[in-house]
This record gives sequence, C-alpha cells and structure tokens, in this order.
Amino acid sequence: MWWLAIKTFFGDKLTSSAGIFIAIFVVIFGVFIFSNSNVILSKFGFETTTNLKSQVTRLEGELKTAKRINDELSRDMETLTTRHKAELKALVEVQKEREQVKDKIIEIKAKKDIKDSATIKKLNNKIVETPTEITLPLAEYNELSASNIDSLHEVFESFFPSPQEIK
Repeated sequence: MWWLAIKTFFGDKLTSSAGIFIAIFVVIFGVFIFSNSNVILSKFGFETTTNLKSQVTRLEGELKTAKRINDELSRDMETLTTRHKAELKALVEVQKEREQVKDKIIEIKAKKDIKDSATIKKLNNKIVETPTEITLPLAEYNELSASNIDSLHEVFESFFPSPQEIK
C-alpha cells in the first residue's frame, strides 16, 4: 500500500511541469549545498576535513617559524654565553694583574724604604728649624730625590718594559 502511494507520487506529481521544475531546483540547490558543505558546517561549528587541514597547515607554518626563532635564540644564547665566559676570564686576568701590580708596588716601596732609611735619618738629624724657616741639607735632599726618581723609574719600567726587553 505504501509502495502504491510512492509509485503514484513519482508517476503523477513528479512528472508534471511543476514537479520537474521543483526537481531541477532541488538538484541545483543540492549541488550548491554539497559543494559548500564544508563552509556551511564550519559556520555551525562542526569540524570538517577542510577546516582541519587548514588548521594543520597554519600550525605547521607556525611551528616552522617557532623552530626558526628558537634556533636563532639558541645561537644568540651560545654567542652570549661564549662572550660571557670570555669576559669573566678577562675580569679574572685583570684582577690577577691588579694583585700583581699591588704586590710589585709593595715590593718596590719596601726596597725603597730599606734603601732610604739611612738617608732619611741623616736628613732628619741635619734639618734646622727656626720659627720662620726650615733648612734642609742639599746633599741628603738630592740623594733622597734621586732615590725617589729611581724608584719611580723602576715602577715605570716594571709596568711598561722597553721594546728591547719584550723581544
């Protein structure tokens, strides 16, 4: 019985001019809906293969960009680490040089004090003080001045050796 209703529907209604027009319209509408089904479904929030493929492609591009940026940052970090180590090494060397300079100055000062102690005692014994003037003996004064100049020259030579000594 129901199959008779379907046969009558296809035989009478669908083959009429209005039925043919509606059938053509339904076919055109169906082709349009089918060809745009991904867009329509994604508008309603459904995940479609096209939508997922576009997301995968976008995320792969972002991943490549992130890897490139990560590689650049890694190279920068390696450069900065190398530079930091070199600067630390230079600072340690500068600190060692400062300690050596300090020790050298103390050594030269001690030599000068030992060498000049007798001259300073003679100079202090021969100084004549009056209320208006102080008189120093010229020989001891010149000897002490020459000793000071020699000490300064020794310090200068120890820190800035002549080119012949460097070779």
